[in-house]
Formats: sequence, C-alpha cells, structure tokens
Amino acid sequence: MDTIVAPITPLFRSSVITIRISGNRAFKIKEYLFVKGKPIQDIKYRYVYYGEFVSKNVNDDCLFYFFKGPNSYTGEDVVEISFHGNPLIVQNALQDIFKLNIRLAEPGEFTKRAFLNGKIDLVQAEAVYELIESKSITGIHASFIKLKKGLQSQLNKIKDNLIDLLSVVEAYVDFPDEDLSDYELQYVYEKLDDVITNLQFMIKSFDMNRYNTEGVKIAIVGKPNVGKSSLMNYLLRENRVIVSEIPGTTRDIIEEEIVINGYPIKLIDTAGIRESADKLERIGIEYSKKKLDEADIILAIFDLSDEIDEMDEKILKLVKDKKVILVGNKVDMKKIDFDCDVEISVKTGEGIEYLFELIEDRIKSIVSLEDEGVIIINERQKFMFEEILDTVIEVKSNFENRTLDILAVDLHYCLSKISEITGEIYTEDILKNIFTKFCIGK
Repeated sequence: MDTIVAPITPLFRSSVITIRISGNRAFKIKEYLFVKGKPIQDIKYRYVYYGEFVSKNVNDDCLFYFFKGPNSYTGEDVVEISFHGNPLIVQNALQDIFKLNIRLAEPGEFTKRAFLNGKIDLVQAEAVYELIESKSITGIHASFIKLKKGLQSQLNKIKDNLIDLLSVVEAYVDFPDEDLSDYELQYVYEKLDDVITNLQFMIKSFDMNRYNTEGVKIAIVGKPNVGKSSLMNYLLRENRVIVSEIPGTTRDIIEEEIVINGYPIKLIDTAGIRESADKLERIGIEYSKKKLDEADIILAIFDLSDEIDEMDEKILKLVKDKKVILVGNKVDMKKIDFDCDVEISVKTGEGIEYLFELIEDRIKSIVSLEDEGVIIINERQKFMFEEILDTVIEVKSNFENRTLDILAVDLHYCLSKISEITGEIYTEDILKNIFTKFCIGK
C-alpha cells in the first residue's frame, strides 16, 4: 500500500500542529529530521525526539517519534511530527514530504488501515467515528466501550447460540435417516428464543445511539401568542426567535441545539397552530404537525391568562398518546385553572426550573435501557441485526415445515451476517461507505 500523510490535529493557528505518516516509506522522513544538527542514525521506537525539521521549504523546531509496525495505530511503520502551530509551516512541510513518494491520506484512511491490518474490527472502527461525533457524555462513554471491546460479548451470545443450533442440525444432515428427538426439538426452540431475545435487545439500543449523536428532539407547540417563541429564546438564553404580538409571526420551523444537564437537545420551535387563510402560514402549520410526529418530547404550551378554546382542544388531540409535557404559560397573569404538568411564566422565570427538571426526567426515561452495560449500535449494524432477526423468526415460525438442510443454510446465513458486522467478511463498498464519513487525519 502507498505511504500516506495527513495532519491529525486541526490545520489552523494553534500551539502545535501534528502530522502522521504511515506506511513502508514512513521512515524515509529521516532525511528531513535532525537532532542537535545531526541526522538520525539508529531509530529509537516510541521515544520522543526534540530536534529540527529541515527541508527545502521549512526549517522548524519540532517533536517527533517513531513506531515500528505492527506496534502502531495503523499496524504499519508510523512517524508523528509536531510542528509549531502555523498552518503555513505544515503546508510547506507536506509539499516536501510528498516528494518522498508519500501521498495525502484520504478521509478515515489511518483507521481503515488499522482495520485492514487487524488492529481493530469493523465495529471498533465505526466506534472511532461515533466517539468523535457524539454530543453527550453518555454517547462518548458508550462509544469508548465499543472502541475498546467492540460488540464482543453481545455478539458472542448470539453467535454461540447459532453455532449450538447448527451443530445439532448438521449432525442430522450428516445422518439423513435420523430424526430430531423431542428433546432436541425443544432444545432448538429454546435456543431460537434466546437468539431472538438477544437480537431484539440489540436493535432496541439503536435509538439510544440516535439520541447520543443527533440529540433528543423536543418540539414546542401551541396556538399563536401563547409564548412558544419566548420559551424557545429563554431555553436558548438568547433572542433567536422573533417575538411579536402579531399572530402567525413564526411561519417556519426553527431548530437549535442546546445541552440540558449533559443531554444533547435539538429544540424545535413550530409555527403557531390555528386556522389560517395565509398560504405560507398554512404550510408552516403542516410542517409543525409533521415535526410533532418526529419529536421525542413535546412541550405543548397553553395560555393561562385566557380561556381554553377550540384550537387548544385540537392541539390536545394532536399530542394525545405522545410523550408530552403540558405547560401552562403566563402564570403571573393567571385567570383559569388548567390541568397541566407545570405552570410557568417566561416573563418572570417562575416555574422554569421545574420545567427543566420535567424535561430531564422525560429524557432519562427515553434514553435509558434496561441494561446499562449494553453497547449501542449504529444504522449499519441495526440493519444487519434486523436481517438476522427476520431470518430467525422465519425459521422458528416454519420450523416444522423446514427441511434440515434448508435450516442449516439459514443458520449459516445468520452467522455470515454476524461476520459482516465485525468485518470478518467485507466488501470495498462497505469500507468506502464507512470510512468516507471520517475526517482527514483519522
């Protein structure tokens, strides 16, 4: 493979900028590296040198260190050099490094090589990306566990059960005159149930991953002038949304990201829901209704200084059976009794802290899983787990009508899918789809 190079820290003015070189020509960089004015003779691996990078275009003090493959991140020979943090220094140094028949790394290529060289499996490679993209401490923790251990324990449960089933079935395939006994039939049934339970549990964790990477979606809904936009601004701690006494001011969907006690939140301010002759406002209202279906939590706002009217009743019907917090606003001007979860005043701040507590409790209820030790999965893994689950459910539902050789084929298919999850079986298209999401340098 080609020898590659890329900055592994951001390429902007800072204290230092570090580059990584990986491949069988990595140590050719020696000709540009000097210690006390002398070229390096015998390389000390995993030893930090303080010296100079001297080439046609660059002369800079730097720190550098060598890793001999396979004892490196990529499994190849690797050199890392830390320059002073001026992008011009690094850009010029790269131009000289390219002359050593070393090319710029593609996005994710260092981690891709770590996978190809057996340093990590495909699940761990994906965890590197997820670790960088996570927007919560929970997501970072889960991604780190997956990076260190992969899905090993969870996959082993599924894989071991499938292998146990296959060993029983193939024993009878090899001896076609024999039939499965009642005891063995019962054993197969129980093992199929175990596989189904484990697969369903893993698939359930996909939403956990979405919450950690995309954030929990919270939509604010209500009729015009109940204080939706004011609440949005209060939660954001800035005047992000125009507030006006004129009904229908918010016609578009406004989305912003915040963090509440460590949880990433995608906050959505919707258009005020009412009957309107205005075409643009009606479009905004329809978008609002769609956002309600997508939201994980809904803050339904009602005006405590006015009567609950027909439009309020329609909003209550819209949010029925959803994860909703009923919020009564303008408690400082309260004129009616309304059965809501919390009474607030965006104007005075009354009740806002309790609203935060309710939001946090609802978030905890949807992001927590029965087993805190579960390792969350991504979309690719979920799709493959679903394929395995569909196959196992089909096997179980038609078990009596399936011949043993067909059953063996189905079980082999399930095992091959597990190998695709870990990367024991892969295609270039799979690798391209995964690693092009990475940034250059990772």
